[in-house]
Amino acid sequence: MKKFIAKLSILGGLYLGMVCLFLVMSAQENWSTPIEVLTKSEEFAYGNFGAREIVPYIERVQEKNDYTKLVIGDSVCNQIFNRYYEQNDIYCICGSNQAISLAGQYILAEEFVQNHEEVTDIYLVIIMDSLTTDFGAQLGYQYAVMPFVETDTIDNLDADTRREMYDMYGWFFCQKPIVELIDKSPLNTKLYLNFMYKKEKVFPHKREGLISGVAYRHLEKMHSLCEEKGINLHLTPGPHADLKEQHKMEEVMRRELAANGDPLGMKAYFDSITYYPEELFRDRVHFDEKKLSDDFFKELAKSILPEIEVE
Repeated sequence: MKKFIAKLSILGGLYLGMVCLFLVMSAQENWSTPIEVLTKSEEFAYGNFGAREIVPYIERVQEKNDYTKLVIGDSVCNQIFNRYYEQNDIYCICGSNQAISLAGQYILAEEFVQNHEEVTDIYLVIIMDSLTTDFGAQLGYQYAVMPFVETDTIDNLDADTRREMYDMYGWFFCQKPIVELIDKSPLNTKLYLNFMYKKEKVFPHKREGLISGVAYRHLEKMHSLCEEKGINLHLTPGPHADLKEQHKMEEVMRRELAANGDPLGMKAYFDSITYYPEELFRDRVHFDEKKLSDDFFKELAKSILPEIEVE
């Protein structure tokens, strides 16, 4: 009986070793595509997505240059301002993606301040949806964890926030070698995200309020950072589609502020929201650029950033 158990243990160890070797091979350049096809993981062979989308913005805020003002925000911010990035020597334009959460926005702000000596202003341009974002099971891992772990900037977050990430995604899967192993392999990405999907079904993520704790906490940290460094922080709403759901969201968020207090002055953000006709949007969030002229975006950009070059 003991010999049988020993043999079974050896066979189990060999099998586990072969599986691990296969998963490691799937992240190697020469093997990634064949294994992706073999395991039907093509839909996870992302191009400009997740870490590959966000890492260039991290590198942008880390560049040593003469920028004095930073523009960060979600994909609506990106749509409005990124077209003018190369024309500006005052504003460092880094609108990225809602999925990085305000924790990710804080990291971008922190990295910019660390690498620029005379920062005067930080503009955080976001729509209300970004205030609801926390560490989601799918996009959160690919956007709020992967790029910041891979660039060693995740330590800009405090211990409580990192612990919240570990609770959500698992400490093991937030370590740099494992993150890179998943990111480089469509098969590993498929396996991990499918696991997270099933985990979320069994243990749904619980939260209180529409404005996420991640948003509250990192708005406060951004305020503290700017106060400490003598920087003006501008929390600025992006354009919103004139929809019942959007007005309802604003109403609920205003009630939350009234109930919880507003030490960060967020009421001014809601007072500044501008609603545009629904037909101007392609997906109820982003403008339909086929319907709008360059002059529209120039005027919109200048209305938010007075000194921006838009020629």
